[in-house]
Amino acid sequence: MPPGCVFPGGVDVHVHLSQAARPEPGRELWVDDFFTGSQAAIAGGITTIGNMTFQWAGERLQDALARDLAAAARDAAVDFILHPVLTDPTAGALGEVTGLAAQGHTSLKLFMSRDNFDAEIDGYLRAMRAAAETGLITLMHCEDGRLQRFLKARLAEEGRDGLTQYPESRPVYTESVATERAIALAQATGAPPLREAADVAAVWAGLAGGEIQSVCTDHAPWTLRQKLDPSLTVATVRNGVADLETLMPMLFSEGVRAGRISLSRELIFYWPGVGQYAVGAVTSLDFPAVTAYTALAAVIFSLANLLTDLTYAYMDPRIRFG
Repeated sequence: MPPGCVFPGGVDVHVHLSQAARPEPGRELWVDDFFTGSQAAIAGGITTIGNMTFQWAGERLQDALARDLAAAARDAAVDFILHPVLTDPTAGALGEVTGLAAQGHTSLKLFMSRDNFDAEIDGYLRAMRAAAETGLITLMHCEDGRLQRFLKARLAEEGRDGLTQYPESRPVYTESVATERAIALAQATGAPPLREAADVAAVWAGLAGGEIQSVCTDHAPWTLRQKLDPSLTVATVRNGVADLETLMPMLFSEGVRAGRISLSRELIFYWPGVGQYAVGAVTSLDFPAVTAYTALAAVIFSLANLLTDLTYAYMDPRIRFG
């Protein structure tokens, strides 16, 4: 191993740097935006991000995309992709889906956990078909909302709806059944969260062998106060953690240094043509940020040197419940 390594900029294809719902008084919001999120990305070696752009209530997809495009053009210091999230499959929204590819978009995101997914299944199916016909990738959040709502209500009835019961509110079968259903609906698949040691080992094996081609964070920037709010239950918990800034160091530390993947393997966890050393390829050398890690020294993280707009990191020992 050489004493120092220079990496091309990484690509995190799943982050949240804009709000999932319209900001209103009293509503808790994610604390990172395209400005602070870009700083965190660059500090962590990420030079391209894929942001989830949510269609707010009563809003057109084009309104949502225009809002985030304006914010990203103004504030982002990294390259960006927008994944439009369809939350209401009206006839008008379906008409917009057919034009997304022509505007340069490559994906459409759907949440099977939403309250309206089953009631509006015909509309969602038409959206998936329109996406496929125009060359878009349909991204599916695979959790069965009906099962999870039932489990959360049962836990509340039993007086066991604190955050320590969170795993019981969304067991693995609520994800596996949704994944099977997604495959049946649209030949689409999703990866359930990792719950067992064997699952973790299987993912590392997939990364090492190349079956898994992309690693992303689902960066959801809540503050420590928001995460530890004592009023939260399994029904109101604020899901997700912030790890945009730590993805690349994590892959290097837990992947390369731990012997799970090769250094050359980490270098190609990017979209085709991005972050690769090849004639005509887009690399971080085209960008002012080039990631450098020292192979013989650990990268130490603390609240003082994290640039994301937070007061903790996901590995923070204070994140304990019960």
